[in-house]
Amino acid sequence: MYQVLPVTDCVADLGVMYDNHLSFSPHINKIVNNASRRANLILECFTTRDPLVLLKAFNTFVRPIVEYATRGV
Repeated sequence: MYQVLPVTDCVADLGVMYDNHLSFSPHINKIVNNASRRANLILECFTTRDPLVLLKAFNTFVRPIVEYATRGV
């Protein structure tokens, strides 16, 4: 017998999201929101305002989110 396949607006493949128009807007929105939340958490949780410490925290916790599945320009 035949079974109807469900129609979805957004698909994720290896963690990269795209919609049925092959636009990466859902992926970009998700990445920006996650990175923004983590950057804000760094500012809330770290009591120091030493730029070197904050830069290391950013490079450790935020940058990998932003750089995952990019072309590496």
